Amino acid sequence: MIYIRSFLKMVVENHDRSIKNVCFFLYLINYLTFCLFNVNQVTKYNVSIELFLIIWGQILIFGMLGLDIISVLSTLTVSMLAPSAIFFYLGIGNGDIALGLVPINLHADIVNLYAYIFWGVLFSYLLDIKKYEKLMSMEPLIFSNQSVTLFNNLVALAFSIVAFPTFPTLSSSAVNLDRFQMLLPGHAWNQLVIVALLFNLPKIKQKGVLFTYLIVSVWFLAHGERADITGLVIGILIYVGMRNRLSVSKKIGLFFGGALIFILLLIVGYERIEHKLPNMAELFENIATFSTLSDVSYLVNVSIDYVEKFGHTNGAILFSTIKSAIPLITVDNSFGSFIEQVFPNPGGEPIISGPLIDFGILGVSISAIVDALLFSFIVKRNSLLFRYEFLMLLCSIPRIVWYGRSFVFTSLIFFVPFMYFINTRIVKLSTISTIRK
Repeated sequence: MIYIRSFLKMVVENHDRSIKNVCFFLYLINYLTFCLFNVNQVTKYNVSIELFLIIWGQILIFGMLGLDIISVLSTLTVSMLAPSAIFFYLGIGNGDIALGLVPINLHADIVNLYAYIFWGVLFSYLLDIKKYEKLMSMEPLIFSNQSVTLFNNLVALAFSIVAFPTFPTLSSSAVNLDRFQMLLPGHAWNQLVIVALLFNLPKIKQKGVLFTYLIVSVWFLAHGERADITGLVIGILIYVGMRNRLSVSKKIGLFFGGALIFILLLIVGYERIEHKLPNMAELFENIATFSTLSDVSYLVNVSIDYVEKFGHTNGAILFSTIKSAIPLITVDNSFGSFIEQVFPNPGGEPIISGPLIDFGILGVSISAIVDALLFSFIVKRNSLLFRYEFLMLLCSIPRIVWYGRSFVFTSLIFFVPFMYFINTRIVKLSTISTIRK
């Protein structure tokens, strides 16, 4: 019987591997076709073919990788095309896109976004990141100590106030620019909150931990901060999906739960801009025009237009991003500082924008490879510290795609190691105290 089970398991694994290899081969053909499809004239027909190829490529990515950090990151990256595509075809838009402040170059959007996705996916597949993600997700995360749990809760609550010290009201919850005036110098203190929550994730069923998750989520959303909460939800769902084979009913439950959270985030975004809650018609309009993605889609087009008009910045944004990883430092020459000289800046930094303005499509491609190497480095070091680094990465996907890498670097280099060190010290001191008793 044991031999039969082993044989069947081997057959299933070989079948899955064959499907992934076929999808990988088709994906290479798809991108080669995309590159060979030379658009001499940008027409709706030509752009439609490009759009079909990138969407078909995304379907193949899920066939290759299933649910993992690269497939979700690439999906969010592709989704930035949606507002531009709707405006390109229908003339319907939201925010700065609707105002026509920058030309919508959907062809260039697709070319640059697909370059990032292709190279990231290629190296992810070659480095077998999916395999190591699965192995890492099955390992425990627990610091089994109540003092640790209490400390993490207190850090999450305290730094929620540090990050967003104003008391929100319905009429001004997130539209005030001073919502980012943190109590401590520097930036990214909101990321420390997310890290503290993740260190308590294994104990989320405890009332105190669940209460902390709830308070932090309400406080962030009341201040219009959606990226962190979106990332927290997405990251936890991916992590749970990696660890468990979910039944159909649980998948349906997660889908509807995710849909409700998505609608809540749309409502928060609408209230941030319009100073009021949307009615049903306004809510459906926001869903139809992808209001949550309009700003970053606009910024992708701003990046392309900036390069066409002013050329490249030759690494200035890259240097600023590296420097900004230090939480107590405020930097110049950021992506925002360059575009604000020419265009209105709604806030954000699409994942390709910095590399694109610095070095063009070559910079976009190299950044994708570097990102894949970073992911590989983390998932192949299966220690408790790197499991939390991995979990933080999962929960940072929306922030990476929409707001750039600097906050995420701060979390990975400083906040996760700091919380890990303090947690281990508390456990060690508690153990010594117990032994002495």
